Amino acid sequence: MSSTRAAAQPETLAAKVRRDRVALLFNSYPLSIGMTFAVAAMFVWVHASNHPSGFYLPWLAAMCALLLYRSVSVWQYRHQPAGQTPPERWLRSIRIGTGLTAIVWGLGGLLFYDPQHGNMQIFTVLVIAGVSAGALNALSADFVSYRNYVVLAIAPLSLLSLAQGNHMQVAIGLLILLLLVFLLKSGKHTADNIDASLRLRYANQDLLEDLKQQKQHVVAQAEAMISQLVASAPVSLWLTDLDGKVTFVSSNTPDNACTLQHPPIDACLPEMFRNDDRVTEALKLGLAGHNSVFELQHGKTSLEVHLNPLLDEHGQRQGVIGVSIDITEHKHQERELAYRANYDQLTGLANRSLAMEEIQRAFKRAERSGTMAALCFIDLDNFKTINDTMGHKAGDQLLQQTAKRLVSITRGTDFCARISGDEFIVLAEGLDRAELAENVAYKLISCFRPPYSIHGRDVFASASIGVAVYPNDGATPGHLLQNADTAMYHAKETGKSTFCFYTASMQEEADRNHLIETQLRQALQNNEFKLHYQPKVDAITHRIKGAEALLRWHSKTLGPVGPEEFIPVAELAGLMPAIGAWVLRKACEEFASWNGGNVEQLHIAINISPQQFRKTDLLANVTEALVSNDLPAGCLELEITESLLVQDAADILNTFEALNDLGVQLALDDFGTGYSSLSYLRKFPLQVLKIDKAFVQDLGKNRDSEALVHAIIAMAHSMRMQLVAEGVETKAQLDFLSNNQVDLIQGFYFSRPLDAKEFRQLLIDYSDRPLLPASTQEARPAASSA
Repeated sequence: MSSTRAAAQPETLAAKVRRDRVALLFNSYPLSIGMTFAVAAMFVWVHASNHPSGFYLPWLAAMCALLLYRSVSVWQYRHQPAGQTPPERWLRSIRIGTGLTAIVWGLGGLLFYDPQHGNMQIFTVLVIAGVSAGALNALSADFVSYRNYVVLAIAPLSLLSLAQGNHMQVAIGLLILLLLVFLLKSGKHTADNIDASLRLRYANQDLLEDLKQQKQHVVAQAEAMISQLVASAPVSLWLTDLDGKVTFVSSNTPDNACTLQHPPIDACLPEMFRNDDRVTEALKLGLAGHNSVFELQHGKTSLEVHLNPLLDEHGQRQGVIGVSIDITEHKHQERELAYRANYDQLTGLANRSLAMEEIQRAFKRAERSGTMAALCFIDLDNFKTINDTMGHKAGDQLLQQTAKRLVSITRGTDFCARISGDEFIVLAEGLDRAELAENVAYKLISCFRPPYSIHGRDVFASASIGVAVYPNDGATPGHLLQNADTAMYHAKETGKSTFCFYTASMQEEADRNHLIETQLRQALQNNEFKLHYQPKVDAITHRIKGAEALLRWHSKTLGPVGPEEFIPVAELAGLMPAIGAWVLRKACEEFASWNGGNVEQLHIAINISPQQFRKTDLLANVTEALVSNDLPAGCLELEITESLLVQDAADILNTFEALNDLGVQLALDDFGTGYSSLSYLRKFPLQVLKIDKAFVQDLGKNRDSEALVHAIIAMAHSMRMQLVAEGVETKAQLDFLSNNQVDLIQGFYFSRPLDAKEFRQLLIDYSDRPLLPASTQEARPAASSA
């Protein structure tokens, strides 16, 4: 039973190759046996003729017995029932037969090798070498058989020659060994080639079989598809003869009740076609040899109908072939694509493309009615913060709820759209005068005051709105939208959560900013930036402890441009990472040159923009600047603003900690003017706190400012942070700060910002004494006011 199951199993590739190798061996066996007998007989005859001995006949008898055994194996192999005996058994028989034959040849070499007769030695070597080489053809299909044959036949003769001791015999023995190696390598190479050839043959057979099966499968599929095409495709087909009578209607034609018994055409055509004049006319045209294509709508079904003359193989008209294609899904997709092209998928509002078209149509309506149209450009003030802190899903909910609020508060004649990200527009038409747009803007601002409900939390999101009125502020949709955008940015700059109407001065400011941005992109390449340094002075000893590096720009085109003007533009244009990297390198380079490099008691403070922190490898840049200028990390102080801390990102905290581990001082600039929170001071490794000049300048004038400064000083001392007061300009301010234990003073009271050369001279002049107030210092050349 088990053998039956085994026979039923598919034969493996290895088994097939083994079977073919056995067949090759047995096919060459008869010739091999015959040649072996002939050579053995001649071998004995020659030796017996020259040196009669008693060993020849027994040796020949043993050889004949082996050859008979091998002949019987051949007969059994050829007369066995197909597949009855596994190939392993026959391979084993071959290896035994050839191995014993080789042993007899090897024994013959030992017995008949005559050291005293050189001719007989040569004859013996040639015969045994010849039968070994000749076996390559007969046994190459099985390297094991060939290897055993060659080694057993030749090796004894080689060892015998080597044992004779004289030079000639040793040489013959070595040559026989070399021949043995050569024959083994040749046999291995031939056996591998035969094996590879057999495997390739079966691989090709399998490939041909696969291709055959695939072809049969494809043909079967094609036949099945063709047989089902008319019935299953969304295509209806009917034929008429030259008299216009229907001869065939496909089974899937809707409302088909045709019996194909040449009924009248109106009884056989689908119901949707029977009473349509276009079908009747198209049938007449088809019978006359003309083509027709048109669309029909039947309920929710849309059809594309083709009516063409039906021609035979000779081009003669035989009637009309009608084809109707169901294009309902295609029409649905067209409508879907049209919707996607014109509407925002998230909010359902019109998108920018449709908005521009609607604004153009509003212009025409305003011209006809003699009214005005107000375009309100809306930008959410803190969308990015909500998106970053609460996640994109929360941001999506905020945008969706904003869209609903805008739709709910606007009139039916108003138009709302989302044009990008967190930017929306509302177009209000039919205004008799421009001032009425203010009511629209107030209404829009008010709708953002209630909190949003996102993930179960109340979230506040204000908006800045810019208003431009047609026709006063723009004659084209793009111009009006641009001016409304400009007004929106002005609203953001004036405090957010408000609205601004477009004015010509705003455009001048926008043009100025565009010009600044254009020139900024070339400023680094043109070497237009310089650094000035303002001393930081000990509040008690008045000794110089360091300086803050301040960026100055003198444009070749615009002249001096103040940092309060060009830095916001650089941030919006994304240029601060490159500019900040230059400031870091330049400040460290100039700082290293002060006082002959003796800067251990001084430090240099450098402002780092949020963009530089997020978009560059700040740690690597700082390390490179310190190492290349041979500066200790403790002399560098990096000033950051609270807007960076409020992002509360893990990578920002990691960079802070890495800088702190390096030894760089970290300072919080302009504390109290932004998103002040004690949690930042506790969470981030900050060592220095800077009191903004907005609080310092009111000391002695405003008790609230004094109380706030007192609170900041007490808090910093409790957290063991160093305090720096900037913007100190009067003796009264200095006294207040020094009396309240502020550590360092920075401001015009001691010095305005100086260029590198002037600051170095200041260090030399006051290297061993307190810095005098600026009013009492010796006059020095004025630095650029830029």
